[in-house]
Amino acid sequence: DSTTTPVNIGSGGGDDGGVTGGPAGGGAIKLTSGGTTTINANISVNGNNASNTNGGGASGGSIYIITNTLAGTATLSANGGNPQTANAGGGGGGRISIDLSCNNNFNFTLSATGGGTTYPGAEGSLYPGDNSTVSTQAATDISKIAATGNGSVDEMGFKSITQHGHVWSTSPTPTISGLHSELGARACSGSFSSPIDSLTGGTIYYIRSYITIDGDTTIYGDEEQFTTSAAKYRFNPGGYYKFKGSFKFY
Repeated sequence: DSTTTPVNIGSGGGDDGGVTGGPAGGGAIKLTSGGTTTINANISVNGNNASNTNGGGASGGSIYIITNTLAGTATLSANGGNPQTANAGGGGGGRISIDLSCNNNFNFTLSATGGGTTYPGAEGSLYPGDNSTVSTQAATDISKIAATGNGSVDEMGFKSITQHGHVWSTSPTPTISGLHSELGARACSGSFSSPIDSLTGGTIYYIRSYITIDGDTTIYGDEEQFTTSAAKYRFNPGGYYKFKGSFKFY
């Protein structure tokens, strides 16, 4: 089963030789919407608790939501079931994935924990998590003194992007403390570009895309580099130049 596209049901728990069988695993829910999805409910695909002596808990199932924007207040859970006694194992947590294009006003509580305490089931997965992801593309429109930085917000997280843009420097690994653009808050995934000027000709620059989450956490994309066009010599008959190569008078 995939962390990003979960579709499987949870596995059943052990019954310790009982005649009624073990507890059932959690189900699988997939919801796809091209517009705004509003959920004001509790959605559970938890694994069932064990019922027989020394029986193990069942595993959580999966919840997969694909939508442009999300709204509402909800609790989504894919938790593992508990064992009947402490000597047995708990069910593993399931998977929850929300594929968002835009981060709208929603208040969701997600959980995919393992059941049990003495022998707890493994933790499940929540995707994409609180933070969005960002990537850097190659710079374009490169001249002697300017260029265009390119990047994209690839996955929207559950927290807000309060600032985004590019950072650049003549040294590797530039950060927000140096030269940077500020394109403002961002609500949706997709590409973005930054005009970069006041550069020096014939120079290597290092550039990264960035996003700031909730005003305090900055996340960077991979580093790219570009070289500005070389400065061209101008011939001044009244001056003196030392250079290599050849030139012509016209």
